[in-house]
Amino acid sequence: MNLTVGPKVGGWFFPTRNWWILVVWVLPPFIALALAVILSISAKVSSVAAAQQASALVTLPLLLIAYAVTSGTLFRAEVVAFVAGGLAWVGALLTRWRGSRAVQRERLLGMGG
Repeated sequence: MNLTVGPKVGGWFFPTRNWWILVVWVLPPFIALALAVILSISAKVSSVAAAQQASALVTLPLLLIAYAVTSGTLFRAEVVAFVAGGLAWVGALLTRWRGSRAVQRERLLGMGG
C-alpha cells in the first residue's frame, strides 16, 4: 500500500504513530481486561451457559470503550490514549489477580466444592 500509493500522496502514510500507540498500548489491555472480567465471572457462576451469557454482556461495553479510545486516538488525542491504556492495564491486572484467586480448580473439574 505504501509502495503503490505513497509516492502519489507524498510519502509513507501507514503505519502512523497513533496506530502504533493503539496496537501496542491501548488494545492489549482492553483485551486483557475483557479476559480478566470473564475469568472473574466464570469463577462465580455454576454453569457454562451462565458464563457464556455473562461474558457476552461484558465484552460489549469494553468494545465500545475501546472504540471510543480508538476513534479519539485517530484524531491525535495521544494523551487520552496513554491515560486510557494505563488505566486499562491497571484494571486488567487487578481484575486478573482477583479472578485467578477466585477460581477453584476442583470445582472447574467437577470434583467438588
